[in-house]
Amino acid sequence: MHQRIVGMWIGTALLTLWIGVHLNDWWIPYARGTGVEREGFYRFYSSRTQILPVIGNHHPPDGGHAILDLLVLVAFVFCFAAAFANSRKPGRPKGAVKNDSSSRATPSAAT
Repeated sequence: MHQRIVGMWIGTALLTLWIGVHLNDWWIPYARGTGVEREGFYRFYSSRTQILPVIGNHHPPDGGHAILDLLVLVAFVFCFAAAFANSRKPGRPKGAVKNDSSSRATPSAAT
């Protein structure tokens, strides 16, 4: 159980890193605008499908990155929620035996 929770948090951390990189590469420059130093970067993606408009020096991510970022954000939300929910579940103490009396047959009285 502990390894699964650790794995969930590692997955959440990797998705956080991915979101951070894409925020830095695409969304923050789109919101703030860019200078001539990023023209080559945007020229490379300008021939791809655009979903959002170019407004002055505010270059949006291409359609593929915009959709990918939406899917990564959804995956992050679900991964974080699952990791958080599973981290808060109390676990059984080590060595505890599950007591499931409903699955055992009751001995009949000897006559």
